[in-house]
Amino acid sequence: MRFSAEALAALRAHSWPGNIRELRNVMERAIILCDGDEIRPQYLPAEIAACQPLTEISANDDEHKSNTNGNGLNLKDAVASLEEDMIRRAMANADGNQTKAANLLGVSRDELRYRLRKYQTE
Repeated sequence: MRFSAEALAALRAHSWPGNIRELRNVMERAIILCDGDEIRPQYLPAEIAACQPLTEISANDDEHKSNTNGNGLNLKDAVASLEEDMIRRAMANADGNQTKAANLLGVSRDELRYRLRKYQTE
């Protein structure tokens, strides 16, 4: 198995507070969830898949450059956009099954349903 560039970047950007034990659990989960020979971000826990170096966010995220502080970063909008995208991908990977999608995202089914309503993605 190999990692996609996006998955590898997310793994490198994560702070790994659980050290090697956390890394081991993430790798085991990714291998189990992976349906091919490439581990992509959707096979990583949501909090790790969301990790990106700040320079990549500011350089590549043109969608969120219109904000009031003028520095090109709007954390609230970027987080909401990423969250919505991850929910859409999880639902697609789970073939619309909310329980499976919630498990992929590492949240409860109730939490997923709340966020589906929030983003109107049901």
